[in-house]
Amino acid sequence: MSAVLYRMSLLIDGPFCYTCVQSLMKRLRAIDGVVDVKLNMVAGLLIVYSGKGVDVGVLRRVIEESGFRFLGVVGV
Repeated sequence: MSAVLYRMSLLIDGPFCYTCVQSLMKRLRAIDGVVDVKLNMVAGLLIVYSGKGVDVGVLRRVIEESGFRFLGVVGV
């Protein structure tokens, strides 16, 4: 496993059914540089851990293509 150097918090909304969430998590983990992904479904908070900077545009595209709404980056 790569060392985690970056943490990005994103707000999302969408179909939080088990299958939808698992599909999203799998697709996000497949992005080059992503080490791990955590999701708090109640808050709609998605935390992406990476070993190098990951373009938020790439994350947004994967989130939206997975049927979720990208609401923004937390703390920016």
